[in-house]
Amino acid sequence: MSFWLISVGSTKAEIWDGLCKALPDVDKHKMQVIIHAKVLFTVLRKKFRREADLARFPIKSTLSELVNMIQDLVHRTDEELKVKLMDYNSIKSSLGACERKTQGSLNAASITPYVRKDDFVSSEKLNTVFCAVPKFAVNDFLNNYQTWGKFQTEKMGEINGVVPGSAKELASDSEYSLYRVVVFRMAEDEFKTEARNGRVTVRDFTYQDGQQRADEEELSKLKKEESQAKGKLERWSTTSFSECFRAWIHLKAIRVFVESVLRYGLPPNFQAMLIKPGRNEDRVRKTLNSTYAVLAAPGLEKALEDGPAQSRFYPYVDIEIKYTAMTD
Repeated sequence: MSFWLISVGSTKAEIWDGLCKALPDVDKHKMQVIIHAKVLFTVLRKKFRREADLARFPIKSTLSELVNMIQDLVHRTDEELKVKLMDYNSIKSSLGACERKTQGSLNAASITPYVRKDDFVSSEKLNTVFCAVPKFAVNDFLNNYQTWGKFQTEKMGEINGVVPGSAKELASDSEYSLYRVVVFRMAEDEFKTEARNGRVTVRDFTYQDGQQRADEEELSKLKKEESQAKGKLERWSTTSFSECFRAWIHLKAIRVFVESVLRYGLPPNFQAMLIKPGRNEDRVRKTLNSTYAVLAAPGLEKALEDGPAQSRFYPYVDIEIKYTAMTD
């Protein structure tokens, strides 16, 4: 059972750490102190005899039953965390995609704010093409765009597919200028090909009345939904963090009992205590090893001195509680 408890405890610690990292920008100090409004060390000193704890983990249950209860509790929390994170990330992703439309240069950002109804021409034979032209290529574009896109007719032979003088600058930034050009539909594909060959970015765009307002409303809606979802996830994470932490400490207490019985036998006769060494860990270790040296097995002194830290064997049961995930 000892090895099983170690394995289960490791899993609980991973889920607990996952709750800490669920939201990268959550106030970690806030998460640190909100465990039933008590600072960590104060909580650990308390005896877990509250009515809520006794109802959740009945003292008459066997050790296996208690561990299974804890395991079920944290497993449910882990599954719920995955679902809530998936929902939140979905909203956050949609918001990011919507925000990117309003950011960046004219070759990528939404051009809806710059196009008015009068700028867009669309008929059976004519269509409007929007071009993001690099600043350094504006002169070449204005000198050559009317020659892009020719097509054949039965009566007139080859004719120019661009409406002369239809280029109109709609917007400009530090890198690009946005132009609209009116072309014949029969020459549209060729015009776009020639434009791309001329280092011009063709923006696919169809004008719709009210599109700009709809985009602004959608952005505002997603920001509100993201803020609400984040708040709910923060509150749920804080509550679940407390529950998982308490379950984890219960598991540590069970492990202390099991390890002590395995070490010292029955009937149980031992004293569990909590020690916070701080920066004096080496001094505390030496004091404990000296105080309880009588319990050491032959040859244990050499193991204490020479063994690696992760495999050292002390004359007393030693179970660490690491909570570095809670600090920045």
